[in-house]
Amino acid sequence: GGAAGAGGAPLALFRASRKHVAFAVYAASDLPKMDTFGSVDCYVRVRLGEQEVRTEYKANTYAPAWDQLFCLELHAAARAQSPEGLAFLFYDHDTFKSDDYIGQVTVAWSAIDGREVELPILGGPAPGATDGTRRGFARLQVAYAQVLGRDFRQGMALTKDHFVELEAVGRGALGGGGGGGPGDG
Repeated sequence: GGAAGAGGAPLALFRASRKHVAFAVYAASDLPKMDTFGSVDCYVRVRLGEQEVRTEYKANTYAPAWDQLFCLELHAAARAQSPEGLAFLFYDHDTFKSDDYIGQVTVAWSAIDGREVELPILGGPAPGATDGTRRGFARLQVAYAQVLGRDFRQGMALTKDHFVELEAVGRGALGGGGGGGPGDG
């Protein structure tokens, strides 16, 4: 099967859905040095209820770029376990010891609108326990949407079409079976 519909128009990539959260992990910048030797080998973990996904790790850089797409089911129980929002946990991969926790970014449930955002990575002693220290910045995009298509897989590379449509579905510009709020004017 092809990736285009009748007349060569691309098929929809997302459908608005309050039962799913689709998100892109684009990049991080200004990450701190975590080890005596070498630079940062950063990856990002996202856990929602029993579901967990992670980016690949990017070796030897304080400004990793991932451009990876993920989608998780948003059950009431999972949302209740993460009342603050969707947490992105940043780690430094280490070969010979346990990975170092760098910090986290939490996108509040009420702030999810499909727009690309750059937010501070907040450090702390452990995930969920931030102390307010800035550990760099993260570029993310989150929408209440389901990823469509048989070829979707967690962590797949993003395209420009993904970016544009994720923002559109987040703003409610694309129809779909999710139910949104009152009108887009």
